[in-house]
Amino acid sequence: MTFSRNAAQLPISQELEQIEETWRKETKELCESVAKLQEDNRRLRVALNEEQGTTTKLQREYILHTHSIMRFWSYHCSTTQFDVTSSMHFL
Repeated sequence: MTFSRNAAQLPISQELEQIEETWRKETKELCESVAKLQEDNRRLRVALNEEQGTTTKLQREYILHTHSIMRFWSYHCSTTQFDVTSSMHFL
């Protein structure tokens, strides 16, 4: 009975690993998309402000702050290892 139980758990384990890998890939792609959109937004905001000649000290500080958040978010997405199986203990 132990053998059949372990044999039945093997496909489930493999399926969970595949689901986790897909989830990690999709999460990484979404993080990269968010970082790219934030960078595009920053670049467009700077270009617009330069065109209008209205970049104030507060706006520059906001842009620098946003850029710091983007770097943090990009770093966080690239280094965080998500473990779906450990968070699914309730199943």
